[in-house]
Amino acid sequence: MPDVCGFCKKEAVEWILNPNNKSEHAIICVDCGKIAGIYCEKHEVPHQGFEDGSTACRSCIHETFLLNMERREEVAQFISSSLPPEEFGTLKEAAEDICEIAWCDWQACLLRFVVSKAFRNRESLGVTIGKLAEEGTAAFLLQ
Repeated sequence: MPDVCGFCKKEAVEWILNPNNKSEHAIICVDCGKIAGIYCEKHEVPHQGFEDGSTACRSCIHETFLLNMERREEVAQFISSSLPPEEFGTLKEAAEDICEIAWCDWQACLLRFVVSKAFRNRESLGVTIGKLAEEGTAAFLLQ
């Protein structure tokens, strides 16, 4: 029995799993994955799904994270000065909790939170940091 795309209902010769669909309609063809925005054409991989229903390419997140590593202290300082101390403390604690796993300092882990959120929201790092400052809560990044 051939796999059928959950979107176009055609036989899916080359298919992926929709990361946010846990039903029998999770199989979709690559073309529909591209249209749905859950397939990275640059890296030729499906997106990772997140608990909030968003998706992003793990490779794109990692590349952007590496490109911005030199700015990690600047980003952490800006976030620190933009959030109430208790909210920043929550973010810093969350970043410190994954330092051993990620093999980097808490500022780098905080930067990864920002980069991940930016890709999940399909926006620039600057816009994401601005929204974080406006929102004023750690939950903005941690959800």
